[in-house]
Amino acid sequence: MRDLYKGARLGKSKGPRVKVKAAEVEQEPIAPSVPHPAIAGTAKIWSVLIAIGSVGGFISLVEKAWTVAVGETKPVIRPLNLSADPFSLPFVIKNPSSIFTMANSTWICGIESAGGGPGAGEMANLGIAYGKATDIPPGQSLLARCPVGGAGGADATITPLVRYKTIGVAREYKDAAFTWLAKANPPQWTEGKPLK
Repeated sequence: MRDLYKGARLGKSKGPRVKVKAAEVEQEPIAPSVPHPAIAGTAKIWSVLIAIGSVGGFISLVEKAWTVAVGETKPVIRPLNLSADPFSLPFVIKNPSSIFTMANSTWICGIESAGGGPGAGEMANLGIAYGKATDIPPGQSLLARCPVGGAGGADATITPLVRYKTIGVAREYKDAAFTWLAKANPPQWTEGKPLK
């Protein structure tokens, strides 16, 4: 009795021991659970929203790259020692971009108006091409000249039209204007258009 009590207390059994290896135990394959239809629908909606967000993010990146490539290369046109000569308008075309070259840059001296006033034979909306195609590297400037102007006592407004390419895309810029004030003392070129 003592031996039986001792064996029970120690957890020993008198029967033969059977060792079972984990590999020998055969388990039934677990069938994938079918999600609730509401959960499946929510997952599809989230997938669509993530796809739309990814497309929107990509479009935003492309737009930003385009803005940098195109918007940053808008030239800065400023006068260079505005001349007192009615037939010489020197100005500078500067490429403000730090990355992109303004390729094949040319300019046309657009004559918006030239003449002595009503009834004096006024010319308008003419363009005279000057300069040959030149590349303006990033951050560099090009000296340009419009050798046109008012004849003696006639006022004139000149708008330089700059044509160039950035990454193969043709662009043009014509926001700068210069006016020859023939009746000023002394007669001179000024930046901008005359007040009407």
